[in-house]
Amino acid sequence: MAGLEARVTAHEGGGAAAVAGAAGALRVAWEAPCADFLSVHLAEGAASALALDGEQPLAVRILSAVDTWRAGTRRAVPEQHEVEGLPTRTRTELGEEAVTSAYASGARLGIGEVIALAESYAKAALGATTVPESPFRRS
Repeated sequence: MAGLEARVTAHEGGGAAAVAGAAGALRVAWEAPCADFLSVHLAEGAASALALDGEQPLAVRILSAVDTWRAGTRRAVPEQHEVEGLPTRTRTELGEEAVTSAYASGARLGIGEVIALAESYAKAALGATTVPESPFRRS
């Protein structure tokens, strides 16, 4: 639920708070541990939230990691609409070299690294020392 809430918040202009929510949901899934497909879905939500907050290079890095984790498995139609245009939009805004560099630097990221990147961005953007925990975190 937290991942869905973060996606909705991102599309409503929630910015860094949406990124924090997406990172928190992904952390909960990783610590649970949840099925890989759920982690992939949540990481794509984090990439989407980052892109909607104007942080396209980091979003492309995370999307590259997710593409590696997918290992050729296709996205569902809603996910396609949400994330597949991200590299193209980033190329338009930042140029081919920026996209190529960001995509290459994300290919080897693991889930822990993706979480750390998203949390670091959210903390900096929110001016916080910690990212708020997901209400769905297991104790």
